[in-house]
Amino acid sequence: MSDPRQHGLARLATLGWSVYLACSWTWCIGMFLPVLLVRDYGLIGFIAFGVPNVIGAGALAWVLRDAAASRRLVERHRFACRAFSAVTILFQGYFAGVVLTAFGPAVDAWLAAGFLGVLLLLVIAAHGGRTNVTALVVFAVSVGVFAALIVRSTGWEPRWKAESADPLGSGLIWLAPVMAFGFVLCPYLDATFHRARQATSPAAGRAAFAIGFAALFPVMILLTYAARDPLSSLGQYAAIGVAIALAVHLLIQLAFTIAAHSATLERRDRRSVGPDSPIRAIVLTMVLVVPVSFVGVAASFVPEMFGLRFTEVGYRVFMAFYGLVFPAYVWLIVIPTRDGHSGTGGDRGRRKRLIWALAVGVAAPMFWKGFIERQETWLGPGLLIVLLARLALPRDQEAGSMDASTSRAV
Repeated sequence: MSDPRQHGLARLATLGWSVYLACSWTWCIGMFLPVLLVRDYGLIGFIAFGVPNVIGAGALAWVLRDAAASRRLVERHRFACRAFSAVTILFQGYFAGVVLTAFGPAVDAWLAAGFLGVLLLLVIAAHGGRTNVTALVVFAVSVGVFAALIVRSTGWEPRWKAESADPLGSGLIWLAPVMAFGFVLCPYLDATFHRARQATSPAAGRAAFAIGFAALFPVMILLTYAARDPLSSLGQYAAIGVAIALAVHLLIQLAFTIAAHSATLERRDRRSVGPDSPIRAIVLTMVLVVPVSFVGVAASFVPEMFGLRFTEVGYRVFMAFYGLVFPAYVWLIVIPTRDGHSGTGGDRGRRKRLIWALAVGVAAPMFWKGFIERQETWLGPGLLIVLLARLALPRDQEAGSMDASTSRAV
């Protein structure tokens, strides 16, 4: 006879992983890209961001059907997963530096000290097996912050109308496929996703990803949009306390994402993505975060470039990793060819790496034109080059049985 208490604990654990997934994915893409998209394209820009994001992230638990499939993928692509975590940590650090220039030296200094303190605590918690508990606290703080923001801000109302003169022009037509490409494929290199998948049964994993991305994550990105423009408009709120509370939300979510990825970045076990040494993680986190945070601070004082604040230019450069570099890797190297080969091993693996590098190198200038100079029509041929590069991948029909398990892992 089944034990109701055990069932209750299992459901609670599943909910914990759901909150962990929602918070680990609520980073400076979800906290600022919707603001840019609504500014440029209106409500349809938010939809083009949200739909592939939710579907792409949630689908991982169905594609990787169990913990073993996740372990096989991590083992084959350990370097790529570590690179994804490292770039993600750098991205959060840069954005934190930008946020820490909003209030003036005195307040910014206190916020910076608080950010580093919370970051250290979250890193320690992530390595002590208490990640889900801290995720629940972080989620509750963010929801509370936005409740206060909406209640106490005078004249607040959601603004879904684009500021651009041509919100339904060609820009979003070319940008939307690139976002879908990135949001659908990037999750397979996210070590925090693999950590959740490896810690849950097949059914519990599907439930955790479904709740996390169909229910909790949409709440976060909808509430986050209430911030509108956190890089320049924090002072618009009537009460400085509300503005600081908004900064606390941004910084605590950044800190959680950094801590979640640091718990996987220095793991020695090639197949696992669980916690390892907290001391090494703290040192590594500080080495990555502190210098790039100063870059974010410095970027706040640089003049505009291509009609954008320089901080936004830096933000868009980081975005190119998630729109081009990482999803192209999944598309060309992680997804098996018809003969079952996946990964970077052997002669075919080396040829795949070369094709990936060439495709990214040729497409990169086009993505620069599209992302940075905002001539979005360039994104079309750039994405097409990456997609067609798969036709050049080496295949060996006789080697199909060599790696049959790979297709089950992806």
